[in-house]
Amino acid sequence: MCQFHGKQGLAINAFFLFILGIWWVIGSFIPVSHGYVEDIMLYIALAAYGITLVIGGFSVSKENLHLPVFERMAHNMKL
Repeated sequence: MCQFHGKQGLAINAFFLFILGIWWVIGSFIPVSHGYVEDIMLYIALAAYGITLVIGGFSVSKENLHLPVFERMAHNMKL
């Protein structure tokens, strides 16, 4: 069970690292005068990460220890 939760946490962090990588690439091409777009994209990415963590916390408190999308990703990992 611990290995499954470790894989699930790895999937969550890898997904948001990917999102932040996309934010960085897009931010590199936006001119300085439009930096607020880059900031909004970062806030959306951080809000999505925070919401995912809150949903995870509520699912743990209800003893449903799985997050729907990341559960499938964790089952498909071969570590």
